[in-house]
Amino acid sequence: MPSGNTLAPLTAADIRDAGVLSDAAYSKGSAGNPVAAAANLIGTGWTHVDPTALGIDAGRVDAEGFLSVRETDPASDVAIDVQALLARHDATQTLAIAFRGTESVVDVVNDLLGAVGGFGQIYNRVDPLISTILQNATAVLGTTRVLVTGHSLGGALTEELLARRGTDAMLVGVTFGSPGINDSDVADAPGSDPRLINIGHGSLDAPLFLNPLTAVGDPVYRQTPFEREQGTSIQVFLPDEPEQSLVELVANFLAGSGTGQHGSALYVDTAAAMARTAPDRHGFWFSIGPNRSM
Repeated sequence: MPSGNTLAPLTAADIRDAGVLSDAAYSKGSAGNPVAAAANLIGTGWTHVDPTALGIDAGRVDAEGFLSVRETDPASDVAIDVQALLARHDATQTLAIAFRGTESVVDVVNDLLGAVGGFGQIYNRVDPLISTILQNATAVLGTTRVLVTGHSLGGALTEELLARRGTDAMLVGVTFGSPGINDSDVADAPGSDPRLINIGHGSLDAPLFLNPLTAVGDPVYRQTPFEREQGTSIQVFLPDEPEQSLVELVANFLAGSGTGQHGSALYVDTAAAMARTAPDRHGFWFSIGPNRSM
């Protein structure tokens, strides 16, 4: 792992901004009414980066300006649907790569397949593009650090990226509601990568091993079987929010009735509260009350 002398450390602003960026990675428009990705960043202090400016072929950029990989994996015949937002923060010379989370039925399938076979096969389809982006970021944008983030499926892809670039001190990562990854070539060493924290809404009464019918805060968080973690997990408790099981979450998602404590917008509030009150207390468990303060 990067040494403490060269590491670009995580900051309170990174936690806050990661919450905003991971939510902004979701499309706000529709097929017939696209909304530019840049519009998701208005008022955030971040500016949209066109992926083509960093060497990405225009065919990998959708109508809204997101990096987009929608194809069938030839090895597994699995439908891949990966979307990422690129943004820059000029004052800190930071490039952000924010992976979108679960947004479609294809993503739900990817989530379930990832839990069984590893999110690596999904990330493999986008890794060459990420390599191109990272290779060009400094020369094109003057980037000195890269903030990688994502919610849900996007969090797992963030973990994949950090795990594969364990010596890159420019990278820092924050995930929200990530199920975790279980690639056989990733060491299971929680807390060993100081570049990465994994934030999730927990439950004080949750058993060590959940089943799909167990009601908890975020039933997706760290639930990949045999997960291998290298970042630091931080559980945040929301006693004023209802709990639900994984079965209930999927049913509610498919019915269009929300995802409860797994929702990306709720994680925006959590990240903002953490950044305001306890940015450096990694490893502690927090409880956020009705007014989102700790």
